[in-house]
Amino acid sequence: METEEKKETKARSRLYPRYDLEDSIKFIESVSKLGGSRVSNEAVAADLGKAVNNSTFIGRVSSSKQFGILIQESGKLSLSSIGKEIMFPRGDSEKSVAIKSAFSTPALYRELIDTFNGKTIPDQAALGNRLVHDYGIEGAAKDSAARNFIRSAQYAGVLQNGILVASAENVNQEDDGESSESKAGKATGSNPFDDFFKPTKQSGQPAIFNDSGSGWALTIKSAKPLNSATRTKLIELSELLEKVNEENEA
Repeated sequence: METEEKKETKARSRLYPRYDLEDSIKFIESVSKLGGSRVSNEAVAADLGKAVNNSTFIGRVSSSKQFGILIQESGKLSLSSIGKEIMFPRGDSEKSVAIKSAFSTPALYRELIDTFNGKTIPDQAALGNRLVHDYGIEGAAKDSAARNFIRSAQYAGVLQNGILVASAENVNQEDDGESSESKAGKATGSNPFDDFFKPTKQSGQPAIFNDSGSGWALTIKSAKPLNSATRTKLIELSELLEKVNEENEA
């Protein structure tokens, strides 16, 4: 009698930075040193003494992309606009703002900021357990994910006596800039992007695509201020598109 083999599938954790923000900024220093734009994976890996298929190199690329400081297109690495602000700041305050912006970019970190902003962050063990129960992190990854979030918050300077004070001022400004019409749209369940992307005399066409052949870019124009809800949706969309690109290249 034949027995059917059952293959156990290894549970995959949701995406999170495997390396903290400070490590990721050190990583893009190598990209910057090699030109900062369209540097090959092989060149950066060689500069760091790693192979492109090395798990450490892959993890550092992924983490830097999640922090929004690195762009990867067709096997080439480039500094993002935030990455450039960190590597070549106009001043200390601009660099500090860019680092705080990078800290709040990963999807997981945005959710944690929403939960703990203005509150005391749990210790690493307690935070790790909450990541498992509430945020889709697998048990094997919880300690690393919790440790990197806390370290990144410390590096970004958004921990004060254990209390998270990440982007509180910016969040308030974005919420204040949201129009009453937009808020009403959310209340009635209508699409908040409908009015935001509507062409106006000031904005012209709402979206412009540019395909160079080696990669594409999307520029969105709007006459309205960018609020926190829309910013979150745009980042989620960019992560989804990046995931689709990676699946197509696999």
